[in-house]
Amino acid sequence: MLILPGPWRLLGLAVGASLAYQLYVQVLRRAPWSIRSALWSPDGAWLLSFVSGIEREARLSPATFVSVPLVILNFRLGRLHRRALPLFADALDAEQLRRLRQRLRTEGAKPGGRPLQ
Repeated sequence: MLILPGPWRLLGLAVGASLAYQLYVQVLRRAPWSIRSALWSPDGAWLLSFVSGIEREARLSPATFVSVPLVILNFRLGRLHRRALPLFADALDAEQLRRLRQRLRTEGAKPGGRPLQ
């Protein structure tokens, strides 16, 4: 794309910058706002730990995706902030991942959860 004339170069640079950002944040998890761990409480609340050391309570979004090879947990942290945690099949023990998928399908993102402070 870089050898093409005109605005294609800018598009190539934008795609490259987006790829680098996603690699840094979602794949390598090096950004301070990247999720390090997620703990699901029995009451339905989630506690997210970030690379920066901050812990915040979050709600699971109904936009969470559940399939056998991939689970994408979408979280809401207040009104404006959202974070996603992709879990591939090899991210957890097979039995843990199966139980997580089962619990997400049965309970999932319950409406009317505890309000965030």
